[in-house]
Amino acid sequence: MRDDGVLEKIIRLIKAYYAGTRAFVRAGGQISKALPIDEGVRHGCALLPILFNFVIHQTTKTLDKYKGMAISPALPVTDLDYADDVDILAESVTEVQLMVDDIVARCYRTKDHPIQNKINLQLWVR
Repeated sequence: MRDDGVLEKIIRLIKAYYAGTRAFVRAGGQISKALPIDEGVRHGCALLPILFNFVIHQTTKTLDKYKGMAISPALPVTDLDYADDVDILAESVTEVQLMVDDIVARCYRTKDHPIQNKINLQLWVR
């Protein structure tokens, strides 16, 4: 966030809001000891839409340097985004692989891991 111009004060506020987050597990009427939560956002968190949109925007911005797929001569498209799904579009398997590699590298470099649990690829060839 810092590299993208977010004020240090805002970053500190977000970190403070999530500092010390804990969860408990209830099973069979018993409640566990507190479990520290070091990643993710709280269920129902008011910051979730803002943080989610920021991560998705920064992740897909990684694709701007690619040619993508020409929908029309003047309109190349690299990705289609809906909710928490991102479809990557390219004219070749090689370009798709380069795009995925860049997104994965960006996510792990910044510790944003929206894709660590699943990546589904669909290749559409004309």
